[in-house]
Amino acid sequence: MTSDEWTKLLRDESDRCLQFKGRVGVNVSGGDGSAVTWARCLEWYGPDRVLPVFADTNSEHPDLYRFLDDCEKKFGQTLTRLNDGRNIWDVFDKSGMIKIAKAGGACKASIELKQKPLAKFAKEHEVDAIAVGIEFMELERIMRFKKKMNSEVLFPLTVRPRLSECEIHDEVRSLGLTPPSVYSEGQPHNNCRAYGCILAGVSQWAADVTLNPEGFDYSAEREEVFNEKTGFAVCRDRTGGTTKPYPLKQLKEDVLNGKTFNHEWKSQCACMEPQPTLFSADECFGDLE
Repeated sequence: MTSDEWTKLLRDESDRCLQFKGRVGVNVSGGDGSAVTWARCLEWYGPDRVLPVFADTNSEHPDLYRFLDDCEKKFGQTLTRLNDGRNIWDVFDKSGMIKIAKAGGACKASIELKQKPLAKFAKEHEVDAIAVGIEFMELERIMRFKKKMNSEVLFPLTVRPRLSECEIHDEVRSLGLTPPSVYSEGQPHNNCRAYGCILAGVSQWAADVTLNPEGFDYSAEREEVFNEKTGFAVCRDRTGGTTKPYPLKQLKEDVLNGKTFNHEWKSQCACMEPQPTLFSADECFGDLE
């Protein structure tokens, strides 16, 4: 994409947000970006046209719920919270899979606990568009959304002032909110942090040995049972020119024995993104289970 094409895309997406006239469902993830998105939608459209919704994986950091409660009080709206009682490992165990190869390695739990419930909510409440907190620099994600969804999707963070990641955290503070605590640990997002995001890399899991010991141990126990059934492990050991499963219990033992990692906490997390290889864009707003 050329700079001119990039500029045009941002301008077009910004104009769509500012000219939008219908009802919008705001997909709230529990992170700072979606909180700013929620605030902008309220400013532009008013509370009568804004329906905030959160899909709970029951695998979230406790402070995420504090942040959602604070947002409700600050914004004066009640957040619809979707919850079927399962956590991510319950989904993995029942389905017999963690990542879905035909969907580009997408997390099975995010499909079942986030994407499908959010799509069903949008259909049932007859919203005219959904708003998501994708940053203006994430053009590839914006284009994926536009390609995969036949419904209207708004990207409020493309509107000026266009904020960097650090500026988004500052904006949350300016709204009178305290950002989720995971950001102070250097975490890139606030999804599934109770038990660890299964699309995180080895370095982030290694950090959780000390940053989130209870959550790490829970996932390690559930992974051991899952591994006995399927042979699959969350992490991979790519040393020596080969790739093999790297169980979390082994990773913890290595960390406690002094093995170090680079702590470049990169993640493939795309929990809020639709996966058309599993259900089409039409089905997202049609009859889902």
